[in-house]
Amino acid sequence: MEPQFWHERWTLNEIGFHQNHIHPQLIEHWPALGLAGGQVFVPLCGKSLDMAWLLRQGHAVLGVELSPLAVEDFFAEQALAFASRRDGDFQVYEGAGIQLLCGDFFALEAKHLAGVQAVYDRAALIALPCDLQARYAEHLLAILPKRPPIMLITFEYDPSEMDGPPFSTPTQTVEALFGQAYRIELLSSQDLLDESPGLKSRGLSRLTEKAYRLSALPITSL
Repeated sequence: MEPQFWHERWTLNEIGFHQNHIHPQLIEHWPALGLAGGQVFVPLCGKSLDMAWLLRQGHAVLGVELSPLAVEDFFAEQALAFASRRDGDFQVYEGAGIQLLCGDFFALEAKHLAGVQAVYDRAALIALPCDLQARYAEHLLAILPKRPPIMLITFEYDPSEMDGPPFSTPTQTVEALFGQAYRIELLSSQDLLDESPGLKSRGLSRLTEKAYRLSALPITSL
């Protein structure tokens, strides 16, 4: 998807992908990552309430988001004071343990993620078409430090019934993208069609949401 597509969605307030609640799978399964604090990276974070929840669990939060409207809305809606500064390709907004980098995910470098100890991806991978999913995963793996655990949430549906976003991302795709570096464990799988009237109205007859825990594979030497 071109950046202009997402800028238009936020400008026109066409943000059906934004949830006005904390994701229930995050609440249920986040403890399975076995973390005690530490910084969590949230790619393509929008103004997700999940970030405020992670903060309340004792995590610092690092997000990256293309739209300045989304970033500024997050701090305003959470009533959090912030400071803003320019740092290379990014406008950086930070306050109260949250740092949001406003800019292109693919401009991120390893230095930006140096303190990351976990990743929470609810809306990044599924926002991208197949070719960009591969580029996203490759870039993420290249800049993450020491293979931190990842919680990943995806949708699966018949792609002939609807054009994304969100894009159908079956288990075999997750394995192809991340299996060389991570052990992939399915945490939950549930039918979400009746809870997603907007997607159902676009022609879907089935919608499955899956949550995964990705744990680093041991590094082996030849």
